[in-house]
Amino acid sequence: KKMGFSLEDHLSHFNVSLMHRLANLHGMKGDWKEKVRILRFVKEETGSLLNDLGEALLASGIYNEAKRYLEASVDVGRKNGQVNLDHLQNLSKYYRSSGNWAKVLSLGDEYVKWAKIRGDPLTVAEALREKARTLGQLNRFEEEFKIIKEAVIGIYKKFGIKQGHSYASSLEAFGVAWMNRGLAQGGYNYETGKANNVGDSIECLQKGRKYLEEAVAVQMNIEGARPTDVIVFIKQNLGIVLGYLGHNEEKIGLCKEGLKVYIATLGTEESTHIADLYANMGQTYITMKKYKEAEEVLQKAYNFYCKAFGPYHQSAKWIKRRLERIVAFKTGQEDPTPTSGGIPPQIRVALAQIKEMGIQADDETIIQAIVAAQGDVNTAVAMLFSMQ
Repeated sequence: KKMGFSLEDHLSHFNVSLMHRLANLHGMKGDWKEKVRILRFVKEETGSLLNDLGEALLASGIYNEAKRYLEASVDVGRKNGQVNLDHLQNLSKYYRSSGNWAKVLSLGDEYVKWAKIRGDPLTVAEALREKARTLGQLNRFEEEFKIIKEAVIGIYKKFGIKQGHSYASSLEAFGVAWMNRGLAQGGYNYETGKANNVGDSIECLQKGRKYLEEAVAVQMNIEGARPTDVIVFIKQNLGIVLGYLGHNEEKIGLCKEGLKVYIATLGTEESTHIADLYANMGQTYITMKKYKEAEEVLQKAYNFYCKAFGPYHQSAKWIKRRLERIVAFKTGQEDPTPTSGGIPPQIRVALAQIKEMGIQADDETIIQAIVAAQGDVNTAVAMLFSMQ
């Protein structure tokens, strides 16, 4: 009473705390819908409660509402002058799902800023790692590689750290950076899915495989016989490298393994994680000429993205192009992908690679950017992003 709090205030705070803990227990078990149900009853709007409800909505596939709560949780921290890094990460997950990589990069810069204010080198390393991932998605591969090698791997080496989830994630990011470096040099064959052997492109991919396999081993030491979504994410990227090296059956096996874990963990197939795995499998099945299997999994991925984000989401458009290819193959029509028709071969290859990335621009605009960039795909992509 001396502090101005009534018994009702204490009981209310106790009930909120109890419900919050109960909701988090359901989240730890992967029962995201029950976590959402419980947190909807809580009327307080602390940063932590807003973030946890947003995270649960995101995991449940309720994206628009998740965005509102996650934005609000970060705004609470900004107003208080101390943003929770986990809250920033969850908001970034939403924007990754929606394909807004410019927003993800902006949040990544903010993440690095707050990490440096904390003054913990390993926290800074984690922040830089996530920024590097985003740079890779924007095809800024040299920046991605430099940050991962010098700022992230260098910090772990300095402190002699060779175990733990954060170290495994950094190895995984380094493996992806090597993969991107190899693809930037040589590209890949659109029909077979295999990387082209240009310069040291294959050597870069082999190094990517090495670091990803090392990441799997480090993470397996943590998880043991009960795999989580973390190991699935690492193995998914390992599968992508294996596909570029021509090991399609291994890639499909890793995707199927990941599907089992995600479905068991999330309790639903309504997730970008699962849709991305289906899309990955579909593309690989196409290169293996298994069109029935490809159509089945791609249709599942396409239905999800259209329902969650609409048909103009970059992933939905990417998947639709592959479904159109399958129809063309099955009916004996010409492949609708841009591989013929009066365009110089080197321009055709660059055009196909850029369309693979889901860039939202018509063929004529992309070709103009390629010509202006003198055939360099990365420069052309940067020019296209600057137009958006």
